[in-house]
Amino acid sequence: MAHEQAKDMILTPLGLTATVLGVKYAKKDDKDSGVLWVEYKEGFRSPLEKDLTGYKKCGDSDHVWRDVMEFNKKMAPINESHYVAHTLNLEYRQEIIDEYNIKKAEAEKKKNKKKKPVPAPDG
Repeated sequence: MAHEQAKDMILTPLGLTATVLGVKYAKKDDKDSGVLWVEYKEGFRSPLEKDLTGYKKCGDSDHVWRDVMEFNKKMAPINESHYVAHTLNLEYRQEIIDEYNIKKAEAEKKKNKKKKPVPAPDG
């Protein structure tokens, strides 16, 4: 496996996809003591063994798809709050329309009461 960087996605020999977190060294000065750490989709973090045969870097499309999914996950609460605000605005608008229609109907009733013909006097 080539030199992987943090956030790179790799495919294990078992077919699991993992994201590279970084390298942890036993001693700061000893570059040979480095162990590659990854995080699997379920959130489980684990070091990989030294012999990394059979591991492959995932393609660019997998990286883009992961980033899109992360973006959508972050946007979900914002979209939900926009939906709630939009729904409340629609309800308020409907209340205003209903009040207007009630007032209009009442005014129409008053107008019709005034137009009733006056009975002719007997005589």
